[in-house]
Amino acid sequence: MAVKDNIYDFIDAWKAYDGKHRHDVDWNSRFRRAGYYSAEVGRHNITHSWNQLHQWCKEHIGEKKYAWAGSTFWFESKDDAAFFILRWS
Repeated sequence: MAVKDNIYDFIDAWKAYDGKHRHDVDWNSRFRRAGYYSAEVGRHNITHSWNQLHQWCKEHIGEKKYAWAGSTFWFESKDDAAFFILRWS
């Protein structure tokens, strides 16, 4: 399956399909099956605030070029995932 141009388009399409009240979605499986690239936050970096992680992603990856599910961050490109891993894992 080809990755959509924007990970947010992918999320919005699934949300529209699921309806408003579905909360049991396994987003990690969906991102994986769609071909997005994952990166885990390293244990030693879990002390950083989520705001720091998201701010870094917005500045270095792009606000609509990543998503997260739990402690797993998802990226449109392998290079972006590697960049995140180098910084936060």
